[in-house]
Amino acid sequence: MLREDQAPSQAELARLDTELHRAETNRLLAARIEFSFACPQTTPQHPFLLLH
Repeated sequence: MLREDQAPSQAELARLDTELHRAETNRLLAARIEFSFACPQTTPQHPFLLLH
């Protein structure tokens, strides 16, 4: 257990949260790109349009 003086600051927690979110987004985008190459769409939709 961390002591209070060892706990990360709110700014550090926010930075880590942003970094984690960015990493997760990049992972999902990479998976979508891999899928779009592995399974070509049968419709004319662009694969990135399916993200929303």
